[in-house]
Amino acid sequence: MENEPPSYEETTQNATQNEASGDEKIKVWKFDLSLTFIKSIGGIFNVVLIFFSLLCCIILGAAKRVDCYAAYTSAYGFYNFAFGSCILTYILRYIIYIFNLNTRLLWVFPWLIWNPAVSLFFAVIFFISSIAVVANECGKYYGGYKAAAAFGFITFFIMGAELAYNIYLLRRDHPPTENKVLLFVGVERKPPGNAPVYDQDNTTSDSPEESKY
Repeated sequence: MENEPPSYEETTQNATQNEASGDEKIKVWKFDLSLTFIKSIGGIFNVVLIFFSLLCCIILGAAKRVDCYAAYTSAYGFYNFAFGSCILTYILRYIIYIFNLNTRLLWVFPWLIWNPAVSLFFAVIFFISSIAVVANECGKYYGGYKAAAAFGFITFFIMGAELAYNIYLLRRDHPPTENKVLLFVGVERKPPGNAPVYDQDNTTSDSPEESKY
């Protein structure tokens, strides 16, 4: 990944391209917020996952029993870590996208790859943490822990749906490549010949409006 920030001219050009792309904005105080992102599928997934992750943490906290928590601290701690870190990550990502910072950051970042990678990571830990809550004795006998596990699995399926959507965008919008990982998920193979080495800078391409979200 290149660490050199773009020049002033390049940054200005990117901002001009964003304005010409038809990105709908709303003015809030002194800030322009991306209404396009708010109404997009990616934006809706973002809000729904924040809500359900917060709900999971609340349910587990409400179900807390001293004897259960003492016996299965690691399971409940991992559950809180999984959903709590999702809340923080997705709030940060929402801020980045709603202010269009993804197109104005001063370094190159492969958003098309980053988004499905984050979805995959959280889907895995949601599944494991939900099993950990319901598999112990307290999870079998107390309704609060059963509810926490149930909502954990619901959030896991929502995250799985977002993962599928992000992979769809990756396969659709990423330029042809020779990278084996990207070929595995279905990105088009670069034709043989004078093909350049895989360039991460291409993964920041947001030319189709939907691919930004």
